[in-house]
Amino acid sequence: TMPDRAETPMLDPAWSGKTRWNALFWGKGVENVKIGGRGMIDLSKLDWHARSAIMFESCKDVEVEGVTLNNSPEWTLYFMGCRGIAVRDILLFGYRQNSDGICLADSAEAVVENCFARSGDDLFEVKSMDANCTVAIQNILFRRCNGWPDKARGMGIIYESVRDISDIRFEDCSIGFASAVWQDELGSLVVILGGGATVTDILFEDIELYSNALYPVNVTLYDISAAQVDDIRFKDLDIRGGEPVRVANHSTVGGKIKNLYFDNCSRNGMPVKTYARLGLKLTNMEKADILLNQSGDNG
Repeated sequence: TMPDRAETPMLDPAWSGKTRWNALFWGKGVENVKIGGRGMIDLSKLDWHARSAIMFESCKDVEVEGVTLNNSPEWTLYFMGCRGIAVRDILLFGYRQNSDGICLADSAEAVVENCFARSGDDLFEVKSMDANCTVAIQNILFRRCNGWPDKARGMGIIYESVRDISDIRFEDCSIGFASAVWQDELGSLVVILGGGATVTDILFEDIELYSNALYPVNVTLYDISAAQVDDIRFKDLDIRGGEPVRVANHSTVGGKIKNLYFDNCSRNGMPVKTYARLGLKLTNMEKADILLNQSGDNG
């Protein structure tokens, strides 16, 4: 009989020491590619950190549509240094640590719409990880996406931030149940940064936050972050429950947060017209940097 074919590992071992391979569907430097259909990619039987489900690196004009992605052992749907991204009608499920949902890193000109994610890590995220990448991180839209973050964060700009990030929008979305409470850097809508980028012109608009075990909104700089955060807008949020909105600057290296706008938001059906109604929890911040019903729209 013929011996079983063995695939050679293609990536360095993960920090966990686990053996890793390239993503099941992987493209580098390709253009005009589409993955679509109504099938399921199920990676349940793979070991933790073995591989991602789908990854595109340094690609242009890529579409992923209609697929169900189940139990990826590492980041599920991941774009790195790409332009012209379209992701539609994705169902994404996972339970393992690091099974992040839809991640756009160092990418631009992207639309992610009509997707649902429930996973063991962050769900809908923008970040910057490659200091040498030349793609300006901008013009990214998440629209009509719904999340159920059991263990981490719902949607936003999340941790890795080595280059500037701007013009990112999350619109007409919802977070059903945000259950995680294991650290303060969690929440449904977040700008949580550990790098030194300038992060500006970020919009969260028309979003329902149904159940928040910790924070419905969390804007935080880690102590190692020199990030300059400016013009972050939360507009038409429907916040349920009484958990606080957290804004915290723990930076020890000059990071700043200013001009956070909360426009036409509500809590439990009541308009947010005061800081008390918003439920602010501030650390190393001043209320003057949190602006209620003073639009931060740039035209």
